[in-house]
Amino acid sequence: MKKFLILCIFVIAGSLFAENPDQVIDNMVDAVYSGNSQGLLDGLSSESIAMIDMVIMMMKTQPEEVAADLSEETGLDITVDDVLSWSVTDFIDAFILSPGFVAELPPRGAIDVSGYEIEGETAVVFVDFEGEEETIEIDMMKSGDSWKIAQSFLDSGVL
Repeated sequence: MKKFLILCIFVIAGSLFAENPDQVIDNMVDAVYSGNSQGLLDGLSSESIAMIDMVIMMMKTQPEEVAADLSEETGLDITVDDVLSWSVTDFIDAFILSPGFVAELPPRGAIDVSGYEIEGETAVVFVDFEGEEETIEIDMMKSGDSWKIAQSFLDSGVL
């Protein structure tokens, strides 16, 4: 009986502390605002991270052009050596820490992760922006015990 009670406690505790899909998105938004690339990466599926890695590999084929373009776009001094040594984390840092990106972010309070719908191993999270009529729907997928942004969302061209 003791073993059963302990098991029940772990199951209940696990369900209480498990993140819902909307909490994952809210945490990712917080990560962007705090400049925490790892927190942002934690919410991406392995397929999404592999896609970003592929983009970085393509960028490394023209590092001079990429460095010049991204320096202008981000307001950071990005060098050829930066581009050639980039990991996915470095790439994300270059954007979420750049003055140009930060200047365009709405106030954190203007972003409302307003709900979600789960259907099996997939979910849709609804995000509203103050002053905008359209709700953004973010496709999520279950990966182990965690919810991750699905590759289909990145492929949709919303970003």
